[in-house]
Amino acid sequence: MQNMLVIKSSIGSYLATLLLAVLCSSIRVDAQENKFKYLTIDGNRVTTENTVKFVIRIDPKFNFLGELDHQPLYGEKKFNVSFAAFSRGQGLAMIHAEMHTDGSGGLDYSDLKPAKLNGLKFNTRDQCATAEDDEELASNPEIKLVRDAGFELSTPFFIRQFFATSLDGKSELVISYGRRVADCSAISKGFKNQIDQEIKRTISVKMKD
Repeated sequence: MQNMLVIKSSIGSYLATLLLAVLCSSIRVDAQENKFKYLTIDGNRVTTENTVKFVIRIDPKFNFLGELDHQPLYGEKKFNVSFAAFSRGQGLAMIHAEMHTDGSGGLDYSDLKPAKLNGLKFNTRDQCATAEDDEELASNPEIKLVRDAGFELSTPFFIRQFFATSLDGKSELVISYGRRVADCSAISKGFKNQIDQEIKRTISVKMKD
């Protein structure tokens, strides 16, 4: 991504955020103090409204599970987080658009492996939640939303995340795709190749005009 963005590419997005910020991490959710909404959803088209400007399209065969705007704490840092999720069968796609609540910067994922979605530069990493994470998952409001909408999210659960941040490090986008796996310690190359193909069929991304 050229323009006004540096793609350092979530969860969180945030994470230190990641599957254990998307999926589990120690979070406390405060009442939303300031109104914000960083995702506009039109069917399976999602547009970011923070300073990381993208349009994400999810395969129309995927069902919209819901959206959530909340303010979790990761360590000592509070985030404004807009979240949306879609599913089909065992596949789960999640989108996070986030900013530090206090407007500070520092979001940087340049230490992660570079990757591309539709030719746009992101950074990526894989995560896998095990049965040891079940208690934390149960208390995560995003996971609760997904489960309440009918998606059977259970461990072990594998997730691949793609991260992009604004030049000033104040905003980020995290795109995640995952599915249940037999064993986090025995994820095969074939399974990862399958995930690659599912992501290509499921998620398309472009810069917002």
